[in-house]
Amino acid sequence: MGQNKLSKKRRRIRLINLLIMALIFYFSIIVVAKSVSAVECGSIPTDGCDVTQDTTFNTGTYYLSNGLNVKADGITLDCNSSTLVGLGSNSGITNTKYDNTVITNCIVKNYTNGIRLLNVYSGGCGPFYAHDSSNYNTIKNTILTNNSIGLLSLGEPNCDLYNIYNKLVNSSVKYNEEGVKLIYSKFTNISQNVLKNNFNNGINITSDSNGNSIFNNDFVDNNASDSGINNNWNTSGQGNYWSNYDTEAEGCYDSDSNLICDTPYNISGSAGSKDYLPLLGLQILDIIPIQVVKDVDMVKGKTTLVRSIIKNSG
Repeated sequence: MGQNKLSKKRRRIRLINLLIMALIFYFSIIVVAKSVSAVECGSIPTDGCDVTQDTTFNTGTYYLSNGLNVKADGITLDCNSSTLVGLGSNSGITNTKYDNTVITNCIVKNYTNGIRLLNVYSGGCGPFYAHDSSNYNTIKNTILTNNSIGLLSLGEPNCDLYNIYNKLVNSSVKYNEEGVKLIYSKFTNISQNVLKNNFNNGINITSDSNGNSIFNNDFVDNNASDSGINNNWNTSGQGNYWSNYDTEAEGCYDSDSNLICDTPYNISGSAGSKDYLPLLGLQILDIIPIQVVKDVDMVKGKTTLVRSIIKNSG
């Protein structure tokens, strides 16, 4: 009887030891897998690589079906006029939860999302769950083209987790299914951009986004939609240029010759928003980042040169 108890005890100990070894093996595989996948992009990006420090690419065309990931606060990714090309899926550049980053001089094409700003959401609301947004980020001097969505800013509706205070400036968003889409996003600044020939809308603000500012942009052969709350389509003295609202035949009269239409431009969507200062005059039809050679800038202190195609409709 005592020997049977001893053998049962030994079997239990052996079973526990096997279980512990299996768990150790399982977690070691996870650790190895994570360490293998987290490859730093460096000056020549590879598919699915991470950017965790200030990085400037060697100028070129990079075919990255899984794109790349911004993975640290306060860093600058300078594509140096490089082109990132996808296979019609995934995202070109993804920032999940990181703040105060700069993405500049990139050409991103043929992805589901050219650039995607996301948040961390662990499945529940409250202090015991991981929540973190992508905030205070700047995207500039960049071309987003031939994507399903050029720029997607996506907060988390389940916990009222907004992406806040992000910027898209001095960039060209063209030939996408949708140019810019804001979902659960607040206080985004979209200014000095060209939004051109996007199939649905140049900008689409959904019902859960509010307090965003859109001004001094050129909407060329595409419209915009706003179903949010208190989104501003002009600031003091600056609205946007609309290619379908720049002649008297289209309802734009400029009786005081100040290169601003006398009547507002109506934005589609349930918000009933208006651009109260739709612009005429000099329009930027396209923004073309060019490669900058270090220490050979034409203007002292500047780090980026930009070519533009312009016209005067005034």
